[in-house]
Amino acid sequence: MPSGQLDRATDKAPVIIITLASVHDKLTVLRARKGLQGTQLGLDENLTLAQQAQKRTDWATFKEAKEAGERVYWRGADLYINHKVVNSPTT
Repeated sequence: MPSGQLDRATDKAPVIIITLASVHDKLTVLRARKGLQGTQLGLDENLTLAQQAQKRTDWATFKEAKEAGERVYWRGADLYINHKVVNSPTT
């Protein structure tokens, strides 16, 4: 399959992983991702399997806090509510 084309067998777009030279470059790219709304492109951080599991575990807490009007955001797999880390304990 040529690079950048949709895999018709699975209907999944190809994943492209990039490495940036600095944290500043990473933040610049992540801040600019809002400009991708309405397109078929998206950006996300490359998390380990443990981090992905942690994020799935904390997703319900994220949604509840957001609906309650709290300041909620992710940094990697860490969930912040009102600028404090509130991750569930991992097993």
